[in-house]
Amino acid sequence: MRGFSGIVLLVLTLTSALLGCGPWETVPTVALSELPAWVGKRVVIEGCLRFSCPQVPGASYPRDCLVFLQESESTAYLEFPQGREDLRRTLDGYYEASFTGCVLVRVEGRVVERSCDVPGCVPWIFLEVARILEVQGVRSLRPGAAHPRNFSPGR
Repeated sequence: MRGFSGIVLLVLTLTSALLGCGPWETVPTVALSELPAWVGKRVVIEGCLRFSCPQVPGASYPRDCLVFLQESESTAYLEFPQGREDLRRTLDGYYEASFTGCVLVRVEGRVVERSCDVPGCVPWIFLEVARILEVQGVRSLRPGAAHPRNFSPGR
């Protein structure tokens, strides 16, 4: 019986390793400003949740807004894979709270670069969100900070 349980344990360990879910696999946490160096890799990032919304008649908020994380002067656009609208809806739930302060969010995903063929166009780097690791409550804005309603993402 001991030999059988040892074989089962070995099979489970090998299966975990092949599926990439072994305990030794760690996903690095990187600063938003470092994302260009991580294109194609899985990373964890964190920052204050921000929404950049179109100012056009008929726009629906927060559905039509772009979602970003902001850390100091750096921002990262978040994109949600098709079929994972639940991730977007989770963050949309913090839409109003994001205007009163910093909703600190930690997400894991793959850094993607979308290039363009227009002369002078800068490639767009974003995080394709795989999962939301943590959402912390609203922290007050420090005095003199730009109000999130005026948020305009930089590149």
